[in-house]
Amino acid sequence: MAYDSFGNLIKVNDAEGQSYSYTYDGWAI
Repeated sequence: MAYDSFGNLIKVNDAEGQSYSYTYDGWAI
């Protein structure tokens, strides 16, 4: 799980609809 500087969970969906959580090191499921 990845959080922004405010502590909110950073969560996005890629073009295929898979859910990813963004980390500063790159993309991680």
